[in-house]
Amino acid sequence: SQPVPASMVTEVEPNGTSATATPLTITPADPAAIVTLTISPVADVDFFSFSATVGSRVWAYVDTGSPPAQIGTSRD
Repeated sequence: SQPVPASMVTEVEPNGTSATATPLTITPADPAAIVTLTISPVADVDFFSFSATVGSRVWAYVDTGSPPAQIGTSRD
């Protein structure tokens, strides 16, 4: 199978509200986005925005990078 094309996105601060969300460009030709970001400080909140047609499915996979034995799991 062919790999799914993906946009590479780096978070842009500030993006702590829906009004300042980092935009993701999702298109039929480029149906995925890989986002690199930093969660800092500890209580950091990050928003991202994208457009989709009604009935579209959205799947999000988050990898915190933490070893499983640390705070929670490595895949939150």
